[in-house]
Amino acid sequence: GDTTFAAGKVGIGTTSPDKLLHLQSGSAGSISTTDGAVLIIESDYKPKIHFKSPNAYGGSIIFGSPSDSDAGQIDYDHTSERMLLKTGGTTRLAITSSGLVGIGVNDPDQLLEVAGNIHISDGGMLQISDTSGTDQRIHFDGSTQWSIGQRNSVNKFQISKNSGLDTVYLTIDETGQVGIGTASPERILHIRGTETSGHTRLLVEATQASMNSNLTLRTPAGEWQIYNERGTEDLRFNFNGDLVTFKS
Repeated sequence: GDTTFAAGKVGIGTTSPDKLLHLQSGSAGSISTTDGAVLIIESDYKPKIHFKSPNAYGGSIIFGSPSDSDAGQIDYDHTSERMLLKTGGTTRLAITSSGLVGIGVNDPDQLLEVAGNIHISDGGMLQISDTSGTDQRIHFDGSTQWSIGQRNSVNKFQISKNSGLDTVYLTIDETGQVGIGTASPERILHIRGTETSGHTRLLVEATQASMNSNLTLRTPAGEWQIYNERGTEDLRFNFNGDLVTFKS
C-alpha cells in the first residue's frame, strides 16, 4: 500500500498511522493501542512477522536495557533446530524440533526435562494419566535408582529399586492391603523376610530410656499390649489390665 507521513508517524497501508510505525493490510476493527507501543502491525486476517535467514543462522528478538544490552532473548537456531528463551544471557527454556521441552536444560531427551526443583503451590496437583494400559511411575535416577508408580497390569501401587518396577519393596493393592517384601500381600499388612539369614524381623525401638517399646493388638473386646518394661527389660503382656510378665 501507499506510505503516509503524518505528524512524525509513518503509515504503510494506512493514511492514519496510530504510532511511530503502523503497518496495515486490511482493517482489524476498532482496537485501542497499548500505551508505549511504537510499532503496530494490523491485518484483517492473522498478521505475521517472518524472519528469513541462511541455514547456518536463525533469528532473534532481543530485549535490552542500559545495564544489560541483551538481558532477554527469544531465539531460534536453524542448525540445532531449537527455540530458546533466554534471560540474563542464559537459556532458561528450550524446545527441540521434535517437541521436547527443557527447563534449565538445552538439549532435553524427554517430552519434559527439568534441571532443578519444581514447586506446586495453592493446592496444586501433579497428575500422571494413561489410557494405553502402560505403567505410570516417577523414577529417581541417582547412584541408586528408585521408582514409585502404579503397575496397571495388576492394579497395584509399588515402590521399587530400579526403573522397571521389578524389584519391589513395598506394594499397596487395590483393596488397601500393604506388602513389605512381597508384591502380593494377603493381609492388611504382610511382611515377608528377604534377609539372607532367612528371618522375618520387625523392629519396634524406643529412642529414650524413659520409653517402652510397645506393640498393640486391638479387637472390639479389648487390646493386647506387648512391651518391654523400661529399666527392668522384662517382657510384659497386658490384656485389659490382666498382666503377664516374663522376667529378663
